[in-house]
Amino acid sequence: IILADYHLDNNETGLDVLQALSCHSGHPLVAIVISANNSDNLRKVVKESGYLFLPKPVQPTALRTAMRRMSRNSRL
Repeated sequence: IILADYHLDNNETGLDVLQALSCHSGHPLVAIVISANNSDNLRKVVKESGYLFLPKPVQPTALRTAMRRMSRNSRL
């Protein structure tokens, strides 16, 4: 499971990096995108990209729950 911050340097996003990694690996990635931007629009974009979204500050319980759920639903 990859944890990716949404806002990166040089106007890149975590989604940009995940897309590049996915193309390079040749298969979909299992990832959680984390951001202080908790807008409905960003949540929608992340979900449509196939990833889970968690808002900052990330609560440890929410992260553990999300990772457990993702590990059960994917072939890691």
